[in-house]
Amino acid sequence: MAVNESVRIEVRDATGVLGRIITRPHEAKDVTERDQRVFLSFMRDAFEEQGVPAAAVQAVIGRLEFADTYPAFVTLTHGPRGSIWVQRIRGGDEISQEGDFDPQDTGSNTRDIFDGGGRYMGDVTFPGKYQPIKVVDDRIYGIARDELDVQSMKVYRVVME
Repeated sequence: MAVNESVRIEVRDATGVLGRIITRPHEAKDVTERDQRVFLSFMRDAFEEQGVPAAAVQAVIGRLEFADTYPAFVTLTHGPRGSIWVQRIRGGDEISQEGDFDPQDTGSNTRDIFDGGGRYMGDVTFPGKYQPIKVVDDRIYGIARDELDVQSMKVYRVVME
């Protein structure tokens, strides 16, 4: 269980009893006006590509509000050997450089890795567009997408020392 305004993860057992707390220093990153323009531009383009009338697009865009800072992370998943993988968020700069935005997928390809005891082990960046789906033993199975968004299954072997 975690709140994404900071990196503070509460690991609980099946009955809800707190087992440990994992924390990592996090300096909040401001959502700049440039970031807001990048997000709004990509959202406007996506609506227009779907054929949404201009008036409806403007009505939706006009109601959007931005937080002052980015969340500390996007998703939290388990990994090999009881590890915990914390997905970072993509900011406006990263999205602008990649030229791609999906409001359902705001996560970065980089994950911070904690061992089963909560010790920070470092980070891992998956190549390209990759979404891990399932962990089996020391392998991570996921979906990779190429520059044309063609999907394929990719498996990565994780070596944890």
